[in-house]
Formats: sequence, structure tokens, C-alpha cells
Amino acid sequence: MASTKKYSQPKNILFGTGINGSQTDISTDCNAVSITQTNPTTPADNVILKATGNVAINASISVGKQTGMARRDFPTTHGGLGVDLDAILKTIGSKGIPSPMGPGAGSGSMTGGRLQIISGGTVDVSGAITANGTTQANDGGGGGGLVVIIAATAITGASAIHAIGSDANATAEARGGGGGYSGEPGGHAGVGGSAGGNGGSGGSSRNSGGNGIIPGKMGGLSTAPYNGGGGGSLDSQGQDGMAGGAGGNGDKILSNYIAKSTILLPGVARPTVATSSSGKTGAGSDAGNGGTNGGGGGGGIASPTATTIQVGGNAADGHGSGGGGGGLGNGTGSVGGKGGDGSAYLYVLSSNSVYAGMPGGQGGGGGGGSASAETPFAIGGAGAAGITPFVASCGNGSGGVGGAGGTVSNYMGGAGGHGGNGGGAAGLVLLISPSITYSGTVTGRLVKIDGAGCLEFLRKFGY
Repeated sequence: MASTKKYSQPKNILFGTGINGSQTDISTDCNAVSITQTNPTTPADNVILKATGNVAINASISVGKQTGMARRDFPTTHGGLGVDLDAILKTIGSKGIPSPMGPGAGSGSMTGGRLQIISGGTVDVSGAITANGTTQANDGGGGGGLVVIIAATAITGASAIHAIGSDANATAEARGGGGGYSGEPGGHAGVGGSAGGNGGSGGSSRNSGGNGIIPGKMGGLSTAPYNGGGGGSLDSQGQDGMAGGAGGNGDKILSNYIAKSTILLPGVARPTVATSSSGKTGAGSDAGNGGTNGGGGGGGIASPTATTIQVGGNAADGHGSGGGGGGLGNGTGSVGGKGGDGSAYLYVLSSNSVYAGMPGGQGGGGGGGSASAETPFAIGGAGAAGITPFVASCGNGSGGVGGAGGTVSNYMGGAGGHGGNGGGAAGLVLLISPSITYSGTVTGRLVKIDGAGCLEFLRKFGY
């Protein structure tokens, strides 16, 4: 005879069994009857605190960090991917909640950790909970972590809960920031600066533009009879110094990136001047002209018997272009032009969301090379500051400052500065209960599921 016994999903599948009894100051996985936190605790990443009854948090909880999802072939200059809310809801109550992608260097535990507090009664938050990301030297910021609180009766209290993405490290290495549990990506690396042109009598080697979400270009080589090469720009490599090299033009790069997909959104509209000219050799003079509207400086014309100074042109500030190389004159070299400072208004957003990590600043342009070691050396342009969050309370990290352009120490134009590192994306605080009177400050993305929505969620667990 067939059995008529009916089996149903046990109600303790979510809230635990209570097998560990009443617990105090617990920081490891448990299935308690009740939990009371009276002293600060530091649980590791991915701890689940379950109680069939009430949970009282009366002291601070600082959640440990995690390494985050490996990047593998994902570009190191791009902001790492976050974890979508749907993926969290599908794995809640288990150890299987996914990890966001870590910062660009891909090493170290910098992503905020996961903590789940699940109660068959009331959870009172009267102690601060922190699940923030962090950073390390030469890297982007780690994304914010995850704090999940589920209570069958109510969530009360007024202490702060933080799930903050870290600011990027200030050493510019063009590394993207880590993604966060807000679902948003980390900030992209800053735009690279371009290299300065080589000075007269320079050889066949030259420095590179800085790395970044958009890399800078190289400067031009010096050519016989010892004319200076032009400085590079984002659009164009500086011209070789056949007759005093022209600097690279800089007019197209802003409009080119307006049409790209959302992963390459520009930070601001293009300049009011629609075209941009490079520095070229000056009419009636041996000095290179300065670049304008993003152009690199022009190289100086060689004039071995003249007493005039064959200096390279300065790059236009605000675009990270390279200075022009100096031309050889009367047995004495001439100084190259100054590299342009990076722009505080040229950056690429990884997302339109206020929870995404912010991009790094642009690197400065390299100084133009001198024609000989007897002349002063041109300095590189300064890197731009990283972009700060548009809404300070949203918990996303600031970008790091861009690298300075290289100051030349020989005939070679200085290298372009690397773009700054990207900041980490904000984390998530997820509150699920029929009644949520919690009134504390949340830094990061906050999602509440209460009332009928909560009851529908709990029915999945047989409650």
C-alpha cells in the first residue's frame, strides 16, 4: 500500500536549527537559538549567523576582506565587474553568493567581504557593521562588500552600516578599480599622457605614451640635420623632425569616444573649439610652435650656424600632450618644450550609476628632449587629480591622480604619465523583513524588501 505521508520543506531551512544554543560574540558560522554581540567582532568573509530567535548587535562588527573574482583575460585598465542583485537573491542563505571582480593588479584581499545575519525573530542593529573594500600600492580600489540582514519579525536599531568601495591608490599605474555588490563596476583607469618629441641629435629610440583606458601616443624622432621631433597627442604620434616635426593633432579623440558603447562613456562634452592644431615649426623662426587644443608641441628646426635658440614648442595644457624636441643650434642643443598637464575633464566612466567606482585622472605629457646635455631639460606635465564621487554618500571610491609626464634626462622626449587608478564600486546592504524600522546611516547601496514582498521571499524557504 502506498504511503500517504506528505513531506514539506522545513521552516528552519533559512533560520537554522538552533543546535548551537544561545551564542555571545560569535564570529563564525552558527545555528543558534539567539545571538547577542556585546563586544567588537571581526568575522572573516562569507560568515553566516543564523538564529531561530532574536539577534542583538550591541557592538561593532568588522567583516574581513576577500580576493574577489579573478580577472583572467579581462583588461587591467577597466573597472572590474560587480555582482547583480538577482545573483545575490538566488544564493542568499548559502555560501554560494558570487564575488565581484577585484582591482586591476589582481592580487591581495581588497574586496569587501560578505556577512549574512538571519533571524527567526528580530534583528536589532545597535552596533556599527562595516564591510568596506581597501587598496594596496599601485592598484585600484577594492569594491564594497555585502551585508544581508533577514528577520522573520522586524529589523530595528539605528547604528551605521557601511559597505564602501575604496579610493584608488595614488600611485598611477593605470589599474581599474574593483566591482562591488551594488552591481556596479569599478572605475576605469585614467587616460594616458603622451610622450615628448626627441631632441636634435637624438637616436632611434623613444619613450612611449602612458598607459590608460585610452593610451597616449609616442613623440616623434629627431632626424638629420638634427631637427627636433614633435610631441605626441591622444590622436596622433608626434611627427619625426624632417623639418622640425609637427606635434600630434588632438582634435578627434573626444568626439571619437562619444560614439562608443557604455563602457567607454566620456566624462564631459567636447571642447567648444571643434578643431585642434599641432605645434609646428614657427614661421620666420627656428623655434617650434606650441600646440593648441590638445596638440603636441612642435620640434625646433636645426640651425647649426645660427645663434638663435631652436627650442621645442610647449604642448597645450589640459590634454596631456607631449612637448616638442629642441633642434641643434650652433653646437649647443636647445631645450625641449614642456609637456602638457593632464585634463581634469577628460575621463571615461564605467557606468552612469552613482554607485560605480570613479575613474583615475589623466597622465601628464612628457617634456620634449633637448639637443644636448648642455641645455636645461624640459619638464613633464602634471597628472590630473582623480575624479571624486558625484554623490558623496553613495559609497563609491575616488579615482587616483594621474602620473606626471617624464622630465627628460637625455635627448629622448619624456614618457607620458600613466593614467590614475580607478576607485572601487559601492557595496550593498540588503534588509529583508516584514517590518523594517531600522533608521541608521547606510553608506553604499541600500535595498529593502518588506511587507508583502518579504512574505513572498520567505515563502520560497517554506516559511
